[in-house]
Amino acid sequence: MSDDDTSPDHRLLARLFATDRYPICRLNVYSKPDTLTVLRNLQRDTPEFDQILDSSFGGLFRLPANRAPISCKLIQALIARQLVTKHKYEMWTVFVGQPLHFSLNEFQSITGLNCSLFEEGYETPLIEASVKEPDIYWKRWIGDDVKTTCADIATWLRDDKDMPNDRRIRLALLLIVDCVLIANHQTHSPTPRYVKMVDNLENFLNFPWGRESFIKTLWSMRPPNVIKSSKNKEEGPVQLFCKQLQQKSIKLNGFPLVLQLLAFRAIPLFLSKLPDPCDALRIIDLTTEGFPNNAAVTLNDVLDSEIDCNLVVNPMIDPPPSVDDGSGEWDDEVRDRKVEYMLKLIEQNHVFVKQNWLVGPQEDTTVEISITDPKESGHQSSIIDVHRKGDEQVAPPPMSDHGPGTGINEPTTSAIPDVSL
Repeated sequence: MSDDDTSPDHRLLARLFATDRYPICRLNVYSKPDTLTVLRNLQRDTPEFDQILDSSFGGLFRLPANRAPISCKLIQALIARQLVTKHKYEMWTVFVGQPLHFSLNEFQSITGLNCSLFEEGYETPLIEASVKEPDIYWKRWIGDDVKTTCADIATWLRDDKDMPNDRRIRLALLLIVDCVLIANHQTHSPTPRYVKMVDNLENFLNFPWGRESFIKTLWSMRPPNVIKSSKNKEEGPVQLFCKQLQQKSIKLNGFPLVLQLLAFRAIPLFLSKLPDPCDALRIIDLTTEGFPNNAAVTLNDVLDSEIDCNLVVNPMIDPPPSVDDGSGEWDDEVRDRKVEYMLKLIEQNHVFVKQNWLVGPQEDTTVEISITDPKESGHQSSIIDVHRKGDEQVAPPPMSDHGPGTGINEPTTSAIPDVSL
């Protein structure tokens, strides 16, 4: 294939959608990276926070703060422009004809999280089991109320200055996992399985949370590997996923911010769209809770970048340091000859153009909608509460010989900030 060839190359992967005809839907991103600013504010200058920073979670607090506000339009644009591959554990997208790779290697390089292999026999569940009654681990670290939210826990950390250190660090870790890395609901609640895991603090800190988070993230960003049931038996995973992207909205689980951070690193032009591209502050350097509201890349920014003559796309960023722990490896990955062919072209510094990629379905959809607030309950739903009032606070359960006691006193409800664009 020559560099001046502008015809479709059938040896390359096909697009989900036809070139320049992409659906525009609204994303419901459940991950709340601003939770990290809350924990930084509440835990700073404590031995517990130092222990978190010294673990693989520490890299999260060193992420660039000006790139952390969720840009749903940027993430959605990358998802809609992706290529169809047989590989299970990666996503290839195309921006102005240039391929961009998103895999566990990129995930680890950006976050610094532990992405080593799981222990033999462990599998990330597609759906987390719920509980009706608290088990011994829930009672020990959270209390008797199984409906406790992560926002309730954040209020305990904020208000209970006498909370034992061993409980404080465990609750902080649960907030990182359930609000940032493995977010799968609009109102965050502790995952019972993770509450049990955090009982053994050393094992919890050494668990490959990067791999767990990546799997949860990728599942909602690309066509599924297996379809449980479909009314139309002729529709495969790709067709069904294309239909989802043409709906009014879709939800993203896990930690989608990493795809956005990858775009900032691989496509430097996006940095110029930020209010202060030279801002070098990290999340750990912030002195207030939350991120600026005006720091997100818009759809117009994405479209303007596509026609900018200074655009550069680096298909693959530098991998993380090589460690013999199985990071980046998958026992059940399959072969895709089209990916292998594309990688050879990338190694040869081939210049791709839009016309090289096979086209997908011709439909496109442009939608603007609003998202309704979650139903009110007896618990807080937002960790960063912009409507905090004097006495409207959630008291942490009292400690007893067996851990927290009877539950929560007079909780209040606040609305979740909408991160969608």
